[in-house]
Amino acid sequence: MDNHTHFHRITKSSHSFITNVFFLFSLLLALSSNSYAAQSLIYDANGGTGTVPPTVTYNNGNTVTVYDDNGLTKTGYEFGGWNTTANGSGITYQPGDTFTFGTTEITLYAKWDSNTSTTPPTPVTCANGATPIYIDETNPTIIGEGPLDDRCYAFQYTNHDVGGSVQIYYWSDSAIDINQTIDTFSESFALSANTDTTKGPYTMDAGDSLVLEVESINNNKEYSIIIDYVPNIETVNDSYIVEVGDTLHANVLSNDNNSTNIYIDTTNSNLPGIQADGSFTYNAISVGEHLYYYTATNGTDSLEENVLITVLSDNAWPSTCYGYYYRQGDNTNLPTTNPPSISGNFATDENISVTVYIKNVADDYNTTIPSMSLNIQDPSSDLSYSGPSTIYKSTPTEVNQYFFAQFLLTPQTTDTIDEALDMNLTISGTTGRLGHEIAQCGGGLDTIYAPFWGRFNVLSNLATFQNYYNLPTQTTKRFEEFNIASYALGSDFTQASEVATMVGVEIIDTSEVDINIACQDETEGRSLTDRIWIRFGGGNNYDTNISSLLVNYDLLEEAINENPNKEKTLTPEDFYKVASKNAAYRISYYGAADDELLQYTEAGNKYVINNFPEVVQDIGTCVDEVLSPVGNSDNLQPTIRVAVACGNAGNTGISYKHLQACLECLHGKSYVCSRDNFAIRPEAFMMHLKDQNQSNPALQTDITTLSHSGSIDASAPELSLAAGYNYNLEINATNHIDNESSPGYTTYPAPAVFEWNPASTVFCNDTSDHTTPVYFSNGAADLNASINQVGRYTFGFNDTTWTSVDSNESFQAHHTGDHFKANPDFDCTLNSSIVQVQGSPSLNGCTISSHHINLQTDVVYNDYNMTTHPYKFTVTNNILSVGLTDTQGKNFVYMANIENNESVSVHLDTNISAQGYNDSNLSNYTGEINASGFACYAQDTLFGIGKSATTSTLLPFRYRIHDLNATGAIIVAFDNTYPDINNSVIAEGNLTGTPIETIPAEYWRKAQNGQLSLRTNLNFDRNISRAVNPEDINYTRFDMNNTLNLFSADLINNKYTDINKDTNEIGQVIHHYYGRSHAAKQRYIVPDDSPYTANLFYEIYCYDIGCNLSSLPSSSHTDDIRWYRNTLHNTSNEGNITNVSEKDYTHVTTSNLNTTTNPSKVDLSYDAYFGYPYQTTMDMNTSNWLIYNPDDENATVNEFQAEFNKAGDWSGEHETNSTTNVEAGKKANRRINW
Repeated sequence: MDNHTHFHRITKSSHSFITNVFFLFSLLLALSSNSYAAQSLIYDANGGTGTVPPTVTYNNGNTVTVYDDNGLTKTGYEFGGWNTTANGSGITYQPGDTFTFGTTEITLYAKWDSNTSTTPPTPVTCANGATPIYIDETNPTIIGEGPLDDRCYAFQYTNHDVGGSVQIYYWSDSAIDINQTIDTFSESFALSANTDTTKGPYTMDAGDSLVLEVESINNNKEYSIIIDYVPNIETVNDSYIVEVGDTLHANVLSNDNNSTNIYIDTTNSNLPGIQADGSFTYNAISVGEHLYYYTATNGTDSLEENVLITVLSDNAWPSTCYGYYYRQGDNTNLPTTNPPSISGNFATDENISVTVYIKNVADDYNTTIPSMSLNIQDPSSDLSYSGPSTIYKSTPTEVNQYFFAQFLLTPQTTDTIDEALDMNLTISGTTGRLGHEIAQCGGGLDTIYAPFWGRFNVLSNLATFQNYYNLPTQTTKRFEEFNIASYALGSDFTQASEVATMVGVEIIDTSEVDINIACQDETEGRSLTDRIWIRFGGGNNYDTNISSLLVNYDLLEEAINENPNKEKTLTPEDFYKVASKNAAYRISYYGAADDELLQYTEAGNKYVINNFPEVVQDIGTCVDEVLSPVGNSDNLQPTIRVAVACGNAGNTGISYKHLQACLECLHGKSYVCSRDNFAIRPEAFMMHLKDQNQSNPALQTDITTLSHSGSIDASAPELSLAAGYNYNLEINATNHIDNESSPGYTTYPAPAVFEWNPASTVFCNDTSDHTTPVYFSNGAADLNASINQVGRYTFGFNDTTWTSVDSNESFQAHHTGDHFKANPDFDCTLNSSIVQVQGSPSLNGCTISSHHINLQTDVVYNDYNMTTHPYKFTVTNNILSVGLTDTQGKNFVYMANIENNESVSVHLDTNISAQGYNDSNLSNYTGEINASGFACYAQDTLFGIGKSATTSTLLPFRYRIHDLNATGAIIVAFDNTYPDINNSVIAEGNLTGTPIETIPAEYWRKAQNGQLSLRTNLNFDRNISRAVNPEDINYTRFDMNNTLNLFSADLINNKYTDINKDTNEIGQVIHHYYGRSHAAKQRYIVPDDSPYTANLFYEIYCYDIGCNLSSLPSSSHTDDIRWYRNTLHNTSNEGNITNVSEKDYTHVTTSNLNTTTNPSKVDLSYDAYFGYPYQTTMDMNTSNWLIYNPDDENATVNEFQAEFNKAGDWSGEHETNSTTNVEAGKKANRRINW
């Protein structure tokens, strides 16, 4: 990219100590990446032995391929690549890696990795009996560089956390093995700064390094330079920036006669601050100096230059600092980042304008600097250079003089950009980098407001500030009278002086840079108003000398109306139209010399500039193009010619309008700014809330309107909103006369507060305020706002920082002496948002608030009280199980009366979370009640379970709901408190009814943090004497909603909390069986059939119409075609037979009852008391949901018949499925035939 050099006419500031000289200078803006000499890439063995790879020279931008180890070795270590630092903390490159070479020399050090990590090192014997030091209690290693026996003198430990500590270890004797006990010093060395690094403990700050020294040196005459921590020090390419008040410590350790001497001056071989141990401290560094250290080894006289510690040598150039800011559109960034950088998200269709200023901060430079250039390196692919710089002011040749450079960058992406600006300033051949060798000035609110005093000043007309320079806080579009005062030369500009002249008055923004820079800065965007030229004089003809002029509404209105170049300021209210957190009045005036102002006379509404020839001198061209009247008409024409703009100003005279055009053409001779700064604040915040479609935010409906905020008698409603739901929040920072936004009010960001405001907090988990960041651009904010919690809040927005220049002592250091009213009499009223009516003698408030009344218009602005509710209930766990053991995955259950057999039912365990739209969990949704009856924000909720229809008209369907604690146990107290929901029934005949119940708010307990755990048990009632066909019930879904509180969401105003449809599905069919335990009639031949075993079956009823055989697990019968064996019956989950005994007698006994099998089995034994054959009834004690007796609805057992026959007396087929004696059968048949 080509360099750009610009030559400009430079005008001299009007301050008394500056001579009227024009300087010519150039600004070189070069974006060339190849403006550096070739540099070397050096390989260092770093303690290894062998031959290092050769040194190679590269140019900036060349690609480097890293060499291999070239055969280097080091005892006890393996080669681990090449690193940019000797201790391995830099960038590591492996052989064959590539990188792009830069602009400075690079040394790559061999990186050595220990190959004995599992065994502690052999203890070191140090010179002078010093004890070697180790760090790391788990794997002791010596931290340092060089061969093992060279490690006694020093090491550095940087792997630490701020505020932490590091334990230092040493070996207890000279013999060491892996199990050796490690003793510690008596003290821990905490992470520290500014210490001699040999004692402890100390405290360390972020970014600090810990340097530990052992005062012993080996006999190899090696030395170590250790730079101790210096506050605010920054390491950049082996250079350090030293700031005011910093101390530099440089230490050298040596113990032989050939000590290495350290010199701090290229011309004078001194040893400042030398100590007995060879160390010294050099404390004489000031900002702007540089320091090299030099060494002379073994007594030689030649000095070898070593590391550059800091830069800017004495007399190399004037001490300078820099500042910068950038803007895109209306958004200005005032960064404090050092080095300078561009950060943020930007539009790609508009350039970023970057302004850089260089300021002279020296006390003793008064010579002209013949040349100056600013070299800007080409930015990354995220930004591209779009235009040359523009110079605005003179080369900084005296104290506090400065120049500006401005250039454009075009964003190449809408993603976040964080790009450093690499800029080098060269003065007279000496170069320094902005943010490195050249420090940042600071600016805006970080700088004390200290303007140069001059011929004029602006004073407040408020009674409270009479005779003081204080300027009060102003409000957008609220005009307030002010005074322009004139002061005499030679009086430090404190004595009034009567003059008659013309002055131009405007308001400028000084937020971005030092006031004296801002006052002289003509860059676009600095002025908040047009420059209004006012006749400063008295009498009918305005040419009588005066020392003070009251600028009231009428005077300013006349001047504005006669201004042919007005663009921004059309009315006196517009003079305060633009908000600014740091504004000042700027006065422009003209004179041929400091003691000779522009002089004029008026005759017949014509104005003659008496000293016109001296004013215009040889100037033929206006500073900027202006609009000037054509002759005596009101028609305007653009011109840059003084002769056209000023016409006959020096002869027959021109009109007031023409006079303003003339002075605007000639402006810029002298500027002076008000001696106090002030804030221009908005009137109030008008907030309005809109509901918006969450996937298409362009679809919106109003929740609040002007009747709620922003009108006379506006009244705020109680709002009901959904938690975690993005509402569109529009905030206008209004002006004094209407609700339009205040341009200039731009913040990054400010917090809007949802202030917790409930009736009680006893059972609420989260009583904190919630904030949402608000970004204002030119007085308007349009954002998404939400609260991830339920509760009652007051939503409001206050800004107490915008007026800091008027309300914060730290920004009012210039309020000293007799000319300022002493603090704490601030320039606005603290803790108040009041804005006085126009013409009031009282101060405006310092706070901008959304809870405010405009005293001028009676418009009311309100905060909003709101209650947030869950947007949805989400099922986080929905488990369906059946039976005694809560078996999951089983598809049947026996019908059983829940009142007596609740455990034999369908169990639905459901965990429900009250959630926001964005899935946030709402810990405040709790309904526990305290002594006063207050819960938090849970309400009774309607609960339901979807199920398919019942087919039988004979079956009631019953369900019970229990609240569970955190361990899953039923809360019995709630069952007792709310018995109704534990015995709910769908009556027989109601075939389509589904379980619906109201869950009390109290079930939402505080400890569950907005979660609810329910167990619902469901089943059909069972009649012992009436068997029914199976019911196949499909449990489809779980439903919960709360219709008690409606809120605005989804573009409707009566939304209520409902179940999240994506999580409530159950979708499982459960077969409800009418079951029994049963045994067929048992016939036994004694003793042939011993043992006399009976099979006890579990059966399901299914018969005739309504019997769906496909829902049965088996098609087998026992002795009744209506009953089918349940081959899936599990006795531990579905019930069992607990005892079998003879009814009414005890002659048949039982043994070996097996209740774990299906079928179950029992052995019978008859004592032959009544002989043979013997028939009896056996009782089966069984689970009551398996009892069936068609003749006795109160039966408690099932029965079966048992018959015992003597061998030879019976033939036929036993009920036990065994065949009797064949011969006996034949006899019986013959008898029958006979």
